[in-house]
Amino acid sequence: MGEPETEEIETETGEAVQDTEITLGTGKLLIAFFGLAVLCAVFFTLGFMLGRSGGSGGKTEVVGTTPAGGNLAGKPSASSKASENAPQP
Repeated sequence: MGEPETEEIETETGEAVQDTEITLGTGKLLIAFFGLAVLCAVFFTLGFMLGRSGGSGGKTEVVGTTPAGGNLAGKPSASSKASENAPQP
């Protein structure tokens, strides 16, 4: 189980070439799958930690202020619009 099988094949020129076939059992296939899954998890975790600890561009700053009167260029606020459309009992 798991040992390569070899078979000789002749080409058009008459040369003998060995063809190798590898068969994997269920146990080896599961070990390979979970090994690759753990490897991917390790690199994902490292990338996540590196991206999270990056200092540049990680914070958002609010620039500017609202006008002193609270009115944004004559535009109605969303809260006043919602109260106008509310059904009256």
